[in-house]
Amino acid sequence: MSYGSGRAFRSHYPDIDLTILKITSGGDQHRGPLAEIGGKGAFTRRADEHLLDGRVEATIACAKELPGPHDRNPGITVGVVLPREDVRDVLVLPAGQPPATLDDLPPGTRIGTSAPRRAHHLTGTRVPAPAPAPAPAPADWP
Repeated sequence: MSYGSGRAFRSHYPDIDLTILKITSGGDQHRGPLAEIGGKGAFTRRADEHLLDGRVEATIACAKELPGPHDRNPGITVGVVLPREDVRDVLVLPAGQPPATLDDLPPGTRIGTSAPRRAHHLTGTRVPAPAPAPAPAPADWP
């Protein structure tokens, strides 16, 4: 996400020097339920600290990882909302397995997700439902 945003920034402001500093969040490092480490704020807390103490001038975060305005650090605001690409979720399968939908999977299939919204959706899709299994989200994909 940050590299795509960096490319967009550079295309509009080619004369401004831009350095991308990778900040690994507590949410990226944690391997359990996010509620154990503060929920949504787990993905932005460390970047907010960098912003507040002047180590960076701006941060980039996924909107779904932002805590609500009442849970943000004082002195932090959302300055820009960038256009999103395709917002649909995808089902990722092992190489060689034929394309499938959720309905094609056998009952009790374990599906990894770190998102409570997806886990809730999976358990309501059919009976017996696929079984959501905790899976951490990737920190950043170029």
